[in-house]
Amino acid sequence: MKKYILLLFLFYFAKPVVAKHITGGEVIYDYTGLGSSNSKKYKITLRLFRDNFCTGCATMPGFVTLAIYDNDNNQRVGSYLNVPITNTDPLQIIFSQPCLTNAPMFDYSAGYYQFVADLPNNNNGYTVAFQTCCRVDGIANAANSQSATYMGEIPGNNTLVGDITDNSARFETGISIICANKPFTLDFSAIDPDGDNLQYDYYSAYNGGGATDASYATPVAPSYGSINYLTPYSGFNQFGTFATINTNTGFITGQAPSAGKYVVSVKVRSYRAGNYIATHRKDFIITVAPCDFASADLGNPNVKVNCYSLNTSFANLNTSPLNLTFDWEFGDPASGVLNSSTDEFPSHLFSAPGNYWVKLTVNKNTTCNSTDSLLVKVWPGFNPAFAPIPSQCKNTPVQFTDLTTTSFPPINFWKWDFGVTTLTNDTSRLQNPTYTYNAAGTYN
Repeated sequence: MKKYILLLFLFYFAKPVVAKHITGGEVIYDYTGLGSSNSKKYKITLRLFRDNFCTGCATMPGFVTLAIYDNDNNQRVGSYLNVPITNTDPLQIIFSQPCLTNAPMFDYSAGYYQFVADLPNNNNGYTVAFQTCCRVDGIANAANSQSATYMGEIPGNNTLVGDITDNSARFETGISIICANKPFTLDFSAIDPDGDNLQYDYYSAYNGGGATDASYATPVAPSYGSINYLTPYSGFNQFGTFATINTNTGFITGQAPSAGKYVVSVKVRSYRAGNYIATHRKDFIITVAPCDFASADLGNPNVKVNCYSLNTSFANLNTSPLNLTFDWEFGDPASGVLNSSTDEFPSHLFSAPGNYWVKLTVNKNTTCNSTDSLLVKVWPGFNPAFAPIPSQCKNTPVQFTDLTTTSFPPINFWKWDFGVTTLTNDTSRLQNPTYTYNAAGTYN
């Protein structure tokens, strides 16, 4: 009987430790000086993010295993590296709204694992990789049982020409509170110690290859496969069609998707004097909460164009029941007492064609007030049109003829989109362009 109990005890404590408490990671490098012989020294930091509200999950790992691979030959440099945790820090929770209902409870921390590597100079640099299992199940934009690879790329001589050295960019670590189906801003900006110019974009988050538990000890060489996204999401549509990333700032904005957890992965490319230096990546599981807040939201970008009438209708895009009062100012003093309204969905007859700044304040003179502005361009009499086009043969130039009329000439800008959904360069800035379709079909 004692042997049987002992076997059960050993079986229970020998179960693999899963990493579902890990919500993201990134690999950072800092140049520390010349190495021992034709080499450079780097302090390398793996930063792991942990959800401290994960029920029944393990603590931040005391040790992690990383590997360094030579990008010239894809061979591992030395042994696998068993790196102890250096320190942990709490993450700042960010939310700009003063009043919030059903507020989520967030508690995240970052764990830091640091070591120094002396890397011989080579042409294509090095990849530092950590792999783990498993991402939490029930992620809204990815399938269950997904593992993760967090990796960094240190540039080589092909990029670091001459005496150039580099320190990687590193992402800000604050956690944004995002409410389902509400306007939001998610900060994925980074700082660069070298002052390099940074350009941002999504990338497909990497799976963890053969990783089966949190103590996976043999991270493999690149390249790395993508996680499996769920339709309609993808590596370049991670947060839904109503959210976009600003390639210059790294801020993701728009209307949030439904409540749930979402894998969001962003890469930032650094450029120095116009020359590409390196790419840095961060992968994080974002929680969209079923919370609500009052706010004025007139759209992003905040521009509305009316080419048909002086009469223009308005609405607050945030339809929360917490919006109790509405104070509109139409920026049209010539309209007299009609220059303002307290209607929820007002219309305004502008006194003349022109550009006007319209302002909405909800819950004025309360602690839960919010204001937004909108540039309204009112130029009735502008009627875009082009000549009808009969059926054409493929591989034959098609002539497009502008028939636009306007009460306010001249027209000085055109942009045609020829309706080929698989292309982004099927456009023209000419007034009367031609375009050749390479495949039969109907194009809008």
